[in-house]
Amino acid sequence: MLKKVAALLLMSSLYGQAQEEQAASVEKSVFGIQTGIVGLWVNHELKLANQWALRTEIGGELLSFSYNNDETYWAVAPVISVEPKWYYNLDKRVRKGRNIKNNSGNSFSVKLNYNPDLFLIGNSNIPKPNQLAILPKWGIRRVYGAHFTFEVGLGIGPQFYLGNNPRWDSEINIYADAIVRIGYTF
Repeated sequence: MLKKVAALLLMSSLYGQAQEEQAASVEKSVFGIQTGIVGLWVNHELKLANQWALRTEIGGELLSFSYNNDETYWAVAPVISVEPKWYYNLDKRVRKGRNIKNNSGNSFSVKLNYNPDLFLIGNSNIPKPNQLAILPKWGIRRVYGAHFTFEVGLGIGPQFYLGNNPRWDSEINIYADAIVRIGYTF
C-alpha cells in the first residue's frame, strides 16, 4: 500500500504545477535617454503596479517653428513631464512570446507637460514660455536588443499659459504631442 501511495505522489508531482504563472509586469525601474526629430530627453519609469508605471522626464523640445519672408524662426525650450502610464497589452505580448523587457508594449497615459520660463535656445524672439499641457496619450514602445528603444505616441489636450504675460493671459490653446523617438535604456 505504501508503494502505491508513493507512486501516486510521484506521478502527481510530475504532472501538477507547483504554482500558477505570474502576470506580466512592467520593470521595477527603467532609466533611459531619447532623441527625436528636434529634442533630447532623459526619462525614468518607476513601477506602480503590474501594468502601471510612472514616467518622469526632463529635456528640451521644439516649442516654436515658423517660416516667414524667406526666414526660418525656431526656439527650443526646456520641458518637465510626469506621465502615469497603463501598459494594456503586456499579458497578450507574453502569451504570443513577444518581448516586454524594459516596458516594451502599448500604453495609454495622461501626460502633464510643463515648459518653465527658464530660457530659450534658437533664433526666435518669442517670449519665454510658462505653460502647462494636460495630454491624454496613446503610445507604443519597443525594445530592440537589450537596450535600444523605439517609441511613437500621439496625444492632444488643453494647454494653459501661466503667469502675467498680457499676450496670453487666460488663454487656453490645444496642444498636440506627436512623438517619434529612438533611445537607449540603461
